[in-house]
Amino acid sequence: MKLLVSSCARLFKTPDGEIYTPVAYGYDFYRRYLNVFESVEVMGFCKNISFEEAKSMLKVTGENVSVCEITYPNGEWDYIRKRGAIKKEVHKAVDRSDVLLLRVPETICFLAMDRAIKKKIPFAIEVTSDPLNLYKKDNCPSKYRLVYKIYYYLQLRRASYYATGTSYVTQYELQKHYPPNLKKANHFTSFYTDTNISIPKEMTIRKLHKYKKIRFIHISVSVGGFAKGHKEAIECISKLVNDGLDVELTFVGEGELADSNRKFIENNNLTEHIRFTGKLDYNGVIKELEDADIFLFPSYNEGLPRVVIEAMSRALPVIASDIPAHRELLEKECLSPVKDSDGLYKIAKKMISDESFYYEVSNRNIKKVREYDISIIENKRNDFYQKLYDVAKERLNNNGR
Repeated sequence: MKLLVSSCARLFKTPDGEIYTPVAYGYDFYRRYLNVFESVEVMGFCKNISFEEAKSMLKVTGENVSVCEITYPNGEWDYIRKRGAIKKEVHKAVDRSDVLLLRVPETICFLAMDRAIKKKIPFAIEVTSDPLNLYKKDNCPSKYRLVYKIYYYLQLRRASYYATGTSYVTQYELQKHYPPNLKKANHFTSFYTDTNISIPKEMTIRKLHKYKKIRFIHISVSVGGFAKGHKEAIECISKLVNDGLDVELTFVGEGELADSNRKFIENNNLTEHIRFTGKLDYNGVIKELEDADIFLFPSYNEGLPRVVIEAMSRALPVIASDIPAHRELLEKECLSPVKDSDGLYKIAKKMISDESFYYEVSNRNIKKVREYDISIIENKRNDFYQKLYDVAKERLNNNGR
């Protein structure tokens, strides 16, 4: 049986017909669905690129993983202009499918959902983020922010109502706004993260490097954005430096800081206290985490952040923004209001000065992160996919296929 999965990232095709993506959703990601389904077709917006442009990207296509290319819109107005053609392409993909798994909220998902409901094709959803947070003023600069917020909120509510199966990256938070329809016949629900992290069997509680530079670390795909809290992280470090503390903040991620952040570093003599590694592979990221003392992550919005779980898997104390996803991972003593560098500074100061608090947070993270070991997550995923497979198989049998 072939599963149609909506892509959670833009896709790019090289002249030889292979498909690539610039973010984490390559072949290894979609291979997880092959634990239950015979083959997977990935549906997503796709455009042509050169071999040179694809060098830094991840390959999507591979054994039993193909791609259904949907016309790539260049911006909001181009999407509106091409919406009719895009809708037809999505409907064709759904019509030839036996079962769908939609990673919401994404525009392409809701077009597919409408068709699946009409054709009575079973579909499940994996809820990865909350539009109510995603389209807050701090997170989205678009002048159409409120339109997006209302549209995606209503569509996600509708998806959670009509879906045969609902899964969430959070255990509690996303379910509050987009509850599963437990009254629907044969409905099933679960929660699991996208992460594939093998938690070390042995972890030692961290001790703060009191007699040398205290190392903070921040990780994101790009250091050039604003929604991951780079500005607040830098301001926090500035306050600690002004207290006479020997601290260093390492930014992991490609790209360059926004001009305003670079000017702040220069104007406040922080150049020697800020370090950049550029983009690193997984082993490089883990080494940086192991060499650090505190993970600093004042992001404005997250589904369930992989980088925080990776930091916790190295027994690192974490200081983060007070958003729903972080509340499921961290205690309130380690959370600061969004865009509040003073709050981050106060927690960091306490963590540096109070050895027992630092020790307690490290120990707490060791215990909590074991819930996210790949063996536990994979079992939850496979159980969810198997239930979706069984529903689709029953429908095919009833239709004589």
